[in-house]
Amino acid sequence: MPMNESAKKVLKISLDSDHAKCSICLNIWHDVVTVAPCLHNFCNGCFSEWLRRSQEKQSSVLCPHCRAVVQFVGRNHFLHNIEEEILQSDSSLRRSDEELAVLNSSALIKSPFVINNGKKTRRKRSRLQPEEDSNVVDLACAQCGTEYAGFQCNQNTVHLQCHACGGMMPSRTNARVPQHCIGCDRAFCGAYWHSQQVTRSDSYHTCALETFKPISERVVTRIPYLAHERNRHEQDITERCIRQMGKTLQNVVSEWITKLNNREIDRTRMPLNHTDMITAETHICNDCFDKLVSFLLYWFRISLPKYLLPGDALQREDCWYGYTCRTQHHNEDHARLGEMAAAQLNSTSVLPSFEGLRSSSKSKGSSVVVSLPFRNLSLRSAPRGLVVKSATTVAPKYTSLKPLGDRVLLKIKAAEEKSIGGILLPSSAQTKPQAGEVVAVGEGRTIGEKKVDIGVKTGTPVVYSKYSGTEIEFDGSNHLILKEDDIVGILETDDIKDLKPLNDRVLIKAKDRGHGNLKIEEAEETTAGGLLLTQASKEKPSIGKVIAVGPGPLDEEGNRTALPVSAGNTVLYSKYAGNDFKGTDGSEYIALRSSDVMAVLS
Repeated sequence: MPMNESAKKVLKISLDSDHAKCSICLNIWHDVVTVAPCLHNFCNGCFSEWLRRSQEKQSSVLCPHCRAVVQFVGRNHFLHNIEEEILQSDSSLRRSDEELAVLNSSALIKSPFVINNGKKTRRKRSRLQPEEDSNVVDLACAQCGTEYAGFQCNQNTVHLQCHACGGMMPSRTNARVPQHCIGCDRAFCGAYWHSQQVTRSDSYHTCALETFKPISERVVTRIPYLAHERNRHEQDITERCIRQMGKTLQNVVSEWITKLNNREIDRTRMPLNHTDMITAETHICNDCFDKLVSFLLYWFRISLPKYLLPGDALQREDCWYGYTCRTQHHNEDHARLGEMAAAQLNSTSVLPSFEGLRSSSKSKGSSVVVSLPFRNLSLRSAPRGLVVKSATTVAPKYTSLKPLGDRVLLKIKAAEEKSIGGILLPSSAQTKPQAGEVVAVGEGRTIGEKKVDIGVKTGTPVVYSKYSGTEIEFDGSNHLILKEDDIVGILETDDIKDLKPLNDRVLIKAKDRGHGNLKIEEAEETTAGGLLLTQASKEKPSIGKVIAVGPGPLDEEGNRTALPVSAGNTVLYSKYAGNDFKGTDGSEYIALRSSDVMAVLS
């Protein structure tokens, strides 16, 4: 009985009837047909009349909706069912019997057929009977009736229609070259006819070889329109980066094709089908090649060191949404001033793989939840990690964990479980710790020809960025594995004012609302009209006094570069940048990167 009840369930969907109307008569479809390759839909009778008139007056049949050349047409039984459901739901949309009779008398499309474009009909006729098939052509190709390269079609040969030229070719599974683009699964005939030594002729359609050939044989002369989500400002920055590096676009794309071929690139975002099968020797069409080049230029940009960016590009603030930003498509200022050539990070892009790691038994779900309450995300400035709410647990049989490269393993300082007044805090109200002790370090990294060791030693107490790294439950304690660059500074006391910034970090002390080791001007307490502002409504100040600075970042040769600000400077900095801290006396601080300091005031 339950089986029968389940079988009777019908899926109900919401559909706007305006989306089921013929663009010729503007009524709900009747005996709907679909034309290709544009896939627009019309009444059978309406399109049949359009087809009749088009063949009398011009050489090609154009789609009434988009004016694309129609290559074939057929009845759409799936949409026909939707058409009937709409009319049953709203009888007012149903046409009179007389109108339907006229449509049925004009309907010509009884089965799918290919439209013969390129030749006008020899005589005009007031009505084209369905039995007359002068508008229907056989699936003929150059090898129908003529043998080329040892092959000739027979009456059972299945043909493919080329997406580019509309011509036909035999479908051959044993052909020496592919007949379908692996990136979009569409058929293209150029490579096949070239392999069969068939030249172009007026008798049949064939494509040029350039429309479908291996990736390694293609030449790039311009940045595709699709690159960087069609953001012309990002495209311009990429073009200038390549030029000031002394390279050509072809050089850069060839380098990244090699990386792709060597499987050095994550293919998750590649906008093509069968991404794991694509190599430098794969045949793809022109459209898919543009998508591939756009994908490779995305990786070129996010892997580019900051110092190689043009000066004006360095001043742009990272958009939280990165390449997924939709505002860039309709807001010219945002597209120009925001950094969109970056990814919106998620946990799967930053979680390292360790043999023997398993999900924590304390976590009820297997999925990892990521906290993203901040704006300044960018892969351009490093693939920085994110703290996940559910720590990964290392199996007890593993007794040691050795970080690799420039990663550092920290033992996290326990969160405060009680308030100052002694009240027990629930876990949701506890302040997430940002301090820990270094328990293991990686071997460092190589910059240019110079080996650079990790700048902190085992046993050093440090402070780290709030949303960096990956939490790991190891040896009964909570640990965090993160990159050295995510460590804000060394803190040997319990007071943040004693922080020694590392790398390019700067420290500020705040009078009202803090921002690292800068002394920040007091926030406004009232509006211009005298209304008292709540704490959440206060405009966050962005001017402060530098208290301490780090030794500076590493350049391309592995040498330290001095920061442009020093202790005592009054500076203007990005409003939402940095990590907030609170001192033992209640004072608020912020630690931020020197690149987030916009100006020195005097």
